[in-house]
Amino acid sequence: MSRTSGSETEASRSDEEDVVLECRDLSVSFEMDRGSSYVVNDVDIDIRRGEILGIVGESGSGKSMFASALLNAVVDPGRTDGSVTYYPREGDPVDVLELDKGPCGASAGRTSRWCSKGR
Repeated sequence: MSRTSGSETEASRSDEEDVVLECRDLSVSFEMDRGSSYVVNDVDIDIRRGEILGIVGESGSGKSMFASALLNAVVDPGRTDGSVTYYPREGDPVDVLELDKGPCGASAGRTSRWCSKGR
């Protein structure tokens, strides 16, 4: 039986096995007179490096709202709950839902920015 250290195991993993974006219990809701209206409800997904994700659904099914939630770009009065974590190749994980909501917000010291088409 062969044993490998944790660093050897991580080094041998391919990019396709690395999670780049992790989404847990992601929901988007809007407050209405009759109560909360959920347009995205408790989504869990892992997107791996090199993976291509396609979202298919009928008009009004929440595809664009899901994409907006992944980028922390849901506009008021929408509310995003859950967690979206970005894992860069180097550095600490980024809590996407905590990024500055200003124009193309970015956390201090980062070289990348989250920009949506509408900002």
